[in-house]
Amino acid sequence: MRFTFVLLTLGLTLSGCSCSSDSCSDGRCIADVDAAPVMDGSMLDAAPIDASRHDAGSDMGCAEAQRCGGECCEAGDRCYADSCISDLGSCSDNDECVSDSYCGPEGFCVPYGVPSDVVRDEECEQAIDIEAIEPEVQCSFTEYMGTPEDLQSTPLVIDFDFDGDPSTLHPSIAFIGRGGTTRVIDGATCEWQYDVAPGFATSSSLAVGDVDLDGRADIVGSVGGRAAAFRYDPTGDTWEQLWAGATCDGMGGRVPHSAGGPVIPSPSLHDLDDDGSPEVIMGGSIYDASGCLLAQTADGNLGFLPVVADVDEDGEMEMVSAGGVYRFDATMGAIVRESYFSGSTNTGSFKFAAVGDLGDFPLAAFGGADRAEIVVVGDGEVRVETLEGTRIYTGSLPSGRGGPPTIADFDGDGRAEFAAAAHSEYVVFDLDCTAGGDPAGCMGMSRTDGRLWSQAVQETSSGVTGSSVFDFDADGVAEVVYHDECFVRIFEGATGDVLYSFPRSSLTWLEMPVIADVDGDFHTEIVVAADNYTGSCPATDPYLPSVSFAPNQGIYVLRDQMDRWAASRPIWNQHAYSVTHVDDRGVIRRTADVDINWRTPGLNNFRQNVQGELEALGIADLTASVRDVTPLVCDGDEATVSARICNRGRLPLGGGIDVSLRVEAIDGEELCRTRVEAPIGVGECQEISCTATAPSEAVDVYVVPDPDGLIEDCHPGNGWGVLENVECVDLI
Repeated sequence: MRFTFVLLTLGLTLSGCSCSSDSCSDGRCIADVDAAPVMDGSMLDAAPIDASRHDAGSDMGCAEAQRCGGECCEAGDRCYADSCISDLGSCSDNDECVSDSYCGPEGFCVPYGVPSDVVRDEECEQAIDIEAIEPEVQCSFTEYMGTPEDLQSTPLVIDFDFDGDPSTLHPSIAFIGRGGTTRVIDGATCEWQYDVAPGFATSSSLAVGDVDLDGRADIVGSVGGRAAAFRYDPTGDTWEQLWAGATCDGMGGRVPHSAGGPVIPSPSLHDLDDDGSPEVIMGGSIYDASGCLLAQTADGNLGFLPVVADVDEDGEMEMVSAGGVYRFDATMGAIVRESYFSGSTNTGSFKFAAVGDLGDFPLAAFGGADRAEIVVVGDGEVRVETLEGTRIYTGSLPSGRGGPPTIADFDGDGRAEFAAAAHSEYVVFDLDCTAGGDPAGCMGMSRTDGRLWSQAVQETSSGVTGSSVFDFDADGVAEVVYHDECFVRIFEGATGDVLYSFPRSSLTWLEMPVIADVDGDFHTEIVVAADNYTGSCPATDPYLPSVSFAPNQGIYVLRDQMDRWAASRPIWNQHAYSVTHVDDRGVIRRTADVDINWRTPGLNNFRQNVQGELEALGIADLTASVRDVTPLVCDGDEATVSARICNRGRLPLGGGIDVSLRVEAIDGEELCRTRVEAPIGVGECQEISCTATAPSEAVDVYVVPDPDGLIEDCHPGNGWGVLENVECVDLI
């Protein structure tokens, strides 16, 4: 026998009829409105009234006090914005309004969606005190099958869509593990997920993105000196080789091809020819999406970490290295040096490039217009030059090395600076700190060496470590995240003050920490790799003596204890990451769809993550709604209870939200529990249901999202809702 839960209070009836007369339609009373009890502030709002049956001008009649726009309100309802709403009680702020409602300007609670454009709390925004952050280890992966995971590569973050559901967000971390086996671990828990393949160069970097256009990200790296791509096979729940770099004859023949170039090349993914299919740039070679060689240079002058951008703004991508600016000529099948660049062709042993707009430097080759500048770091030298090869700035770094540069607004003056690490110091350079520069943009200092600040670090091994950038408090001043042989630190961008330190040991190489939403909760985490180096590290951090050094190994995910860092994208897909070339799911954008980074408001950066479409300081607001839910169905002794969980804040909610349905009170006995798996966007709702033992009598069912208080919530006390006076009724 099938039953249905019904609400015995007028306005909350979802099936059946509880009117004092027999005048019902679709389970709603359309007459005898005086029989309705008045709802108090603890009760939920009614399902929207059907205007066709509540037309104020219809024959059924409507008292003047009940007229509301074209509707006739039930007794006890309020008229607000030409809509009949339940009386949810008075309020002074949104904290006092439950059941998916907000505090209206007239001092009473109003259901969200009334008026139709009110779907979120515009004040759900956090203020971040960067000096009050309390980072902690969210999770770690330190060994595989009992063996320590000593790592030297940069970890990458992406959602491989292992669950086959594009509506969910479950990022993973991919990295080259011990013995050159690429591993994939869960971004939320750091639990092992897959081994991809052995043979990767342990000191190279990977790239991740949708190479084969199947809707899932693939992994590309250097295997035995050759570019190789691997894809996830959902049928077999395993990884398989997609291709290895080859010279192809067009008829299916493939001859293995070495990527050439630097000793340990790393890939970058871009759609160079704007055909909707990405190319792989590695060493001195370019491969198509099937791994066939398209073009190569003679000397590998595309560098360790290929930097690709439309630097001359002609609608085509260029490849920028320490030795010049190049383009891919698809017709000729050649890599061609741009004629406007007349600078040095010597790449040096270890030199790395970045591109951004560092000032207004008119170019004769472009009719006096300004274009991006090139930053080159390496072999003890730092230089900035125009696309014509004219040097704007030349500086030095100690001990003859220098790591891959970053570009960001480090001092909040609206102009970009650049930074790099070397053997014994980390330096932020600012052209305002050169002769003829603007002292106001150099923190009021009259400097001529181009240095905004520098901090001592311990980098006696490689001297070529990378770094990354993020504006953790969204104040317009980017912070630096850098790790040397002993500690990973957050440096305040304008001053270099150390805000945070965590022990991290490494015999360093090109690796760097990355910053992204690693666990799909739309909050920011830091991912670092360590390799158990036990060199001459100090017992404590000289900057923060409360932090003790200890050798470690593996992957560590760091978060703020209260998730107070500004929001971030859920992706960092390659070492040469510049935001606009890839979407959040790993789709490599066509050239025509790639925004020019330095022309995009809020960007002009390199190796800095950002919010994307998220609001940097937004906070989510969980609510529970029972308006217009599917009828609550009983079948024998089982009852299926339904409701909606909504997000009325300014930041999406990640999936995996528990919802508890309880009897008679917020903390009452649990009837059943379910989970919202998909993210809930701003102003959106997800339907939920769960099955429980049907109650033998009428009860109040409380809908309590996030019952364990795990989610940062704008109004943690207003999230619950209640289905009042519910019982099973025999419909036969």
